[in-house]
Amino acid sequence: MVFLHLAYLVIILPLLLLNWDTDASSVLSAVEGLESVSSISHAGLMGIASALLIFVFAIQPFGTHKIAFAFSPVILLWLIAIFSIGIWNITKYPQIFAALSPHYAALYFKTGLPAWLSMGNILLVSLTICSSKMSPLTWILTSSV
Repeated sequence: MVFLHLAYLVIILPLLLLNWDTDASSVLSAVEGLESVSSISHAGLMGIASALLIFVFAIQPFGTHKIAFAFSPVILLWLIAIFSIGIWNITKYPQIFAALSPHYAALYFKTGLPAWLSMGNILLVSLTICSSKMSPLTWILTSSV
């Protein structure tokens, strides 16, 4: 068991240090979703995340354009699935559009200081996420933009 933990440490730690916030933690967060639908142990999840990261870093020297070409159909299917589920839920629960009413926002801000503080926290988190997710855009060539 100690060897297994040491192996995970040797595999995951350099990957975390290589790209602290974007790759390793995102893959681990995505894989941890399997824990809710299956009986995979935490060690198994770490193994799956490690294998995925090793696979992505192993094929990276062949060119990121080939990786993007390989993953594009998967992402397209994912977006179609999310869109379909969204449309299905909108048809099933059309009252969701009531949330777009400014009336509810006004009621929320009438509660006082806690509402304004929570809005500040939401803005701070949103900006932090945007900046961390946009930083890899510096790797994109200007010709592709």
